[in-house]
Amino acid sequence: LDLNFAGFGAVAEGPLGEKSSYLASFRRSFLDLLVDAIGTETDVAPRYSDATVKLAWDLSERHRLVTLGVLGLDDIAATQEAAVENDRVVYGDQKTQEGAAGVDWRALWSDKLLSNTTLSYLTTGYEEDLWETSSDIKLIRKDSRESAFTLRNTNRLQLGPAASLRFGVEGKALVADYDQILSEYTGSLGQDVPELVMDEKVTTGRAALFATLVTNPIPRVTATLGLRSDYFGYTGDWSLSPRAALSLQATNRTSLNLSGGIFRQSLPLVLLAQQADNRDLPEPWAVHVVGGVEHFFSDDTRMTLEGYWKDYRDFPVDPAEPGLFVVDELVYRYGFFFNHEQLVSDGRARARGVEFLLQKKLAQGFYGLAAASYSKAEYEAGDGIWRDRVYDNRWMASLEGGYKPSNKWEFSLRWIYAGGPPYTPLDLEASAAEGRDVLDGSRINEARYPDYHSLNLRFDRRFHFQGSNLVWYVSVWNVYNRKNVASYTWNGVKGEQDTIYQWGMLPIFGLEWEF
Repeated sequence: LDLNFAGFGAVAEGPLGEKSSYLASFRRSFLDLLVDAIGTETDVAPRYSDATVKLAWDLSERHRLVTLGVLGLDDIAATQEAAVENDRVVYGDQKTQEGAAGVDWRALWSDKLLSNTTLSYLTTGYEEDLWETSSDIKLIRKDSRESAFTLRNTNRLQLGPAASLRFGVEGKALVADYDQILSEYTGSLGQDVPELVMDEKVTTGRAALFATLVTNPIPRVTATLGLRSDYFGYTGDWSLSPRAALSLQATNRTSLNLSGGIFRQSLPLVLLAQQADNRDLPEPWAVHVVGGVEHFFSDDTRMTLEGYWKDYRDFPVDPAEPGLFVVDELVYRYGFFFNHEQLVSDGRARARGVEFLLQKKLAQGFYGLAAASYSKAEYEAGDGIWRDRVYDNRWMASLEGGYKPSNKWEFSLRWIYAGGPPYTPLDLEASAAEGRDVLDGSRINEARYPDYHSLNLRFDRRFHFQGSNLVWYVSVWNVYNRKNVASYTWNGVKGEQDTIYQWGMLPIFGLEWEF
């Protein structure tokens, strides 16, 4: 049982007879209850909860069955008065429901053949009614649901002492029911965007075949060759994606790794369904090459150093918004895709970087992880100009770890640093005229937010009783109260540019009871 400043929850697990077991959990926030009890009409608090149930049966020594169900609910509502008080660009109700359920059958047919067969169902529902705070114009009405039924079978066959084959098949049925209206609005660069009405049910499917051969052609060398074939019924695209990897065990503690391949991912169905012509857009694809070294300083301390190069093709761009990258719109435009009357697949992207990781498992009371990376991510939206992507933080670093002097006390920390990502400054004159965000098309992603960094601290005190334990913990997020900038936006109520900040310092107190 867990009770803390943000909410409460419970986890239970145990046997169900001699050959089966269960695990169940439930969590619920109560920030909304606190706001209702002691807050004001201008306070905004989300309500979220989740539940998980897992059952496992050992049918025999060679067969095992596992079922899993997960449900998550999120709900936030804000009045216009609350939105004005909290500098929110939009207000209204947003509800999201996400659920997954499935069953997995693991079968050991022989000492050389193992298979997993999974049948699953995944669904996500959105209910949104949002108005623009400054004008009280209704921006979006959405009551949509996306679901997927998947049947997947994977197998591992040991061909001999130096080779194994992994192969499988996957089929997926996709059902999407879109009932939404995106009102006439101002585009990112100030252009008029007409209303989009979607009242469509999409039923389609995906299928895939894949196989991977793993061999040890010579001592200390492991070679992997893979091939994947995909078909997407909605667009009619069929593709082949080869992959390969090579690993050299240079010493007992050091290995060198190199891998590469072609990877594909379909565009979001909600974007494809906006216009009939979008079905003709090809799937974006990428070439990845990754190389690195892994070294164990000891049994509990590991270091990895990797470099990567990635090249992406066939991304969608909107001719009405030259220079902007449509797939990044979720970041710079309120978290959803706006209406795009025409999309063409002229976009490209590339990324390269290096990543370092040092990890120490719990030993002699200490544990920790240190990571650092440098990367550069760019795109070209069909106009011949390469620009930084909104994810291009360049430098990132994290340090987390802890100390357990005894079985009663534990101290831990987590520090994160990220370079400021790019953003497009507002055209202040055009934003003032429109009363909402209008980006400066001559300076796309040329500015950068301030660097982000934050320190979290936590300590736990355990009390041991006969048959139970009580854990009291205190955690402080953003200990030094760094004012990290989330975004800059035009405040139509104040008639000026506004700065939206992320969470400041936040203390969390809690109790856990284990029995």
